Amino acid sequence: MTPGPYCGRRTEAREFRGRSIRVDLYSGTGGAPAAADGAFINYPDTDLADPARNTGAPWQTLYFGDNYRRLQRAKAKWDPRDVFHHALSVRPA
Repeated sequence: MTPGPYCGRRTEAREFRGRSIRVDLYSGTGGAPAAADGAFINYPDTDLADPARNTGAPWQTLYFGDNYRRLQRAKAKWDPRDVFHHALSVRPA
């Protein structure tokens, strides 16, 4: 098997793949999701938390829209110690 152009350069390959997907998926907004586009929460895309890689909308808005404050209250009630979390999960209020 012939190695691909990014053989041994995992980070570079990931960046290229991520850029390609974002540019195609969000072509109308310059390759970055806007607040009206939303995001798929089952995949915590940490690039969305980087203002240089999105349209300036906070990641909470991209994932949860106007529901974030309500979800924070639920999180504070049912998981106050933040046991169940990932990089872009709801933070307790």
